[in-house]
Amino acid sequence: MSNYRREVWNGKYVLISEKRGDRPYDFNNSNEKNNISFKADCPFCVGNEKESDNAIYEVGTPWIVRVIPNKYPCIEYNINNDEICGYHYVVVESREHNKKLHEFTSEHIYYIIKSYITVCRDIYKDNNIKYIQIFKNYKKEAGASLSHPHSQIIALNIIPEKIKRTIKYNHNLYVKQRKCLYCNIIKEEKRFKERIIYENSKFICFCSIAPIFSYEVTIMKKDHVGFLNFSTEDIESLSYCIYKIQNKIFLELGDIPLNIGFYFSKKDNNYSHFYLNIYPRISRHAGFEITTGIIQNSVSPERAAKKLKINDEK
Repeated sequence: MSNYRREVWNGKYVLISEKRGDRPYDFNNSNEKNNISFKADCPFCVGNEKESDNAIYEVGTPWIVRVIPNKYPCIEYNINNDEICGYHYVVVESREHNKKLHEFTSEHIYYIIKSYITVCRDIYKDNNIKYIQIFKNYKKEAGASLSHPHSQIIALNIIPEKIKRTIKYNHNLYVKQRKCLYCNIIKEEKRFKERIIYENSKFICFCSIAPIFSYEVTIMKKDHVGFLNFSTEDIESLSYCIYKIQNKIFLELGDIPLNIGFYFSKKDNNYSHFYLNIYPRISRHAGFEITTGIIQNSVSPERAAKKLKINDEK
């Protein structure tokens, strides 16, 4: 039986139809590991640093995380015209060419997150920048053009319409009712319980009530402390959540393609929370989704949460 749901924070309508998940499919989901730690023609590999522009930020000597300008940016900085512009950086996440997502330790993820925060703080010193998006495309099927572990930071002189609508909705809710949408979501998830897969003192991790993709996971900060003001403890706590969830996804679903998106405000306020979404790309949107805007999902978030549940007291 199908179940029609609406996600209040993004306005998306999702049709949960688990019977569709029983359809046969014809592709290999191989968990084979290719132990290549260096590739001569990879611009991100150790020894090939000359292939990219000078790093704007590095962790360690020799480096273990490196942030560089994107050699093929989707936008460039030219604030003197009326067009969209900004910065486009690549975060090289490891020295190892073929390191898999589930192989990153919590400590190493900490350094990646710390790099994001440091670079974004610096970007926001430019008053022309209105919005920053951090994202990761893991594997070709999720949009990655290079297999070397990396993520991207794009800073814009505009706020995208989708984000603008969300900010407006959240602000109006707070002004009119003195309510925070995200506090309400956390309260509801804790009351319902079935979609929570892990939580600690700082973050709650759950499968959203109306996911765009099967097994989609949200990691949300419990308070209003913004990403750019995270303490060391906050970063450690977030890194551990990411580490546990990436490993659980690998154990239950395999080394699958996925996207990760970070959502955060420039300044702290009473109506926004930091959160990130992990979007496993094991299902594809086809004709119905494209033509109607209604997302079909063959795995309910309750079923997904049961599969991804993490038993950990930390």
